[in-house]
Amino acid sequence: PYPKFLSYPKQDLEGCLEYLFKDLQGSKIINIILDIDKNLQQNSKIFDILLNLDGNEQIDCYITGLNPQKLMEGCYTLLYRLGIRWYFPCESCYFLRSYKKFPIDLFAKNGVDNRTHIIENPSFNKRGVVLFDNNDIYEDWLKFLIRNRMNYIGLHSEQGLEKAKTIIENFGINVSLEKHVFKRKICSQDRQEFEQAIENINKLLPRIPESHYSRLKNIKELYLWLADSMIKKCKCDRHKAMSASETYLDFVNHAIKSINQSMETVTINMCYLAYLGSFEKVEKIRPNSNVILEIAPIHRCFSHNLYDSNCKINKIEVSSVIKSLCEVFKDNDKQVLGYWLDSSLFGRFEFQAFGWALKYNQGRIPHIPFIMQEDLKFYKEHKVDSIMTFAAGINSQYLAKFTSPMIFLFTELLWNVKLDLKTEMADFCRYYLKMPDFLQQFNQDERIDPKDLSRAEFKKFITSWETKKKDLIRKRKGRQYQINDKILDKLIEEANFIQRWRKRYFLTKIFSYFQRLIFKISKKLS
Repeated sequence: PYPKFLSYPKQDLEGCLEYLFKDLQGSKIINIILDIDKNLQQNSKIFDILLNLDGNEQIDCYITGLNPQKLMEGCYTLLYRLGIRWYFPCESCYFLRSYKKFPIDLFAKNGVDNRTHIIENPSFNKRGVVLFDNNDIYEDWLKFLIRNRMNYIGLHSEQGLEKAKTIIENFGINVSLEKHVFKRKICSQDRQEFEQAIENINKLLPRIPESHYSRLKNIKELYLWLADSMIKKCKCDRHKAMSASETYLDFVNHAIKSINQSMETVTINMCYLAYLGSFEKVEKIRPNSNVILEIAPIHRCFSHNLYDSNCKINKIEVSSVIKSLCEVFKDNDKQVLGYWLDSSLFGRFEFQAFGWALKYNQGRIPHIPFIMQEDLKFYKEHKVDSIMTFAAGINSQYLAKFTSPMIFLFTELLWNVKLDLKTEMADFCRYYLKMPDFLQQFNQDERIDPKDLSRAEFKKFITSWETKKKDLIRKRKGRQYQINDKILDKLIEEANFIQRWRKRYFLTKIFSYFQRLIFKISKKLS
């Protein structure tokens, strides 16, 4: 029997094929067979799609997968090839047809010898987002993720963990807990402090689900972090010559060893989070084999990719540290905890202070797909196989106010890091916005990070939106295109929102300077 969650791809596949063939080729009988084939692994396959158009009457669609999750990915890969897109996690954007020329050539005709196979493998094996359970479109997010071939959702609080088993059964997506649990200072040599930390972990363990991800069978991954602030250096005899981050890694090593001694059927892997005070090179301690390196460069500059030589922040403070950590953890699993979709990050500190926020902790995600693509290539080059991003604040209120193609482009790049972004954005502008000439606006990165922002780049960004706003108003008056009024009004309001930042350029730069100065002083003091 099929797992319950396979009903989603089967229904989507039947509905979409029936709709597409009825419109373009005439009505046909659709025969869909889904099956598990463990032998695919021998050929380095995760799924295989076999298509056949039998005369003019019947479509045969036979999809095999290494496991039920891979079978689901196979279904949505076929729909992607047919031009189907789910752009955003909201009801009105669930089914969109790209209106490209229908790829009838995918369906071989008449006979077994002419069958067509589609075989793909994702660029990253673990692909997901981190959310809060109280997001008002939480279930829409789950449907959006599986339809865009993502396989993980992380919860940023314990609220919602009780639903983890139901989510796995109903949606076939893995659930992890990504949360700050420990104090600012933690020491493996302080018995009372260490035992209290282990007790906190053991309380959470029964509530954290085992991974159903095929590579991680019988494993529980713990993404439990130090406090959300600069960590404090330990001055005990063992750690006084170590950095704060080395003391933290020493604790993680001891914690994993202690917990796994009591485990019988499940192995525990636990993360070392490179974040704020622990985002630095580690030299005196080597990780246990069960330690996962989790890279969270919250202090990075979003106006440049991670290895851009023109950006001192990313070149000196970020990418050089990532390279060093990846070398230390070269034999361990590595995961990125990114901020590309974290509207809360762009709604606080320097972004929030002068009006960039919709409300406190909810700002507009900058459109930086080309920067994001280069970031992901950098991580892949350094053998990082798991990519997660915060998506805090992406709820119904956000989607009603902003147009953020970054949301679906992130999912597509995790599947294919070499994606042709310009072609994908051209389709989005032509078929969703119904404004092909808006492509110019989306074909450039918005360099708006006050940490490293040139006046020329900022002026170019603002001017382009001012020009586009005038063009949008003309289109609304002249009805040049058959534009959805809601989409048009949203784009005009988005232009107004962005323009409000113009007069605050210098104040924002000054504020950002002091933010970074405080960060550096805090790091030295710790």
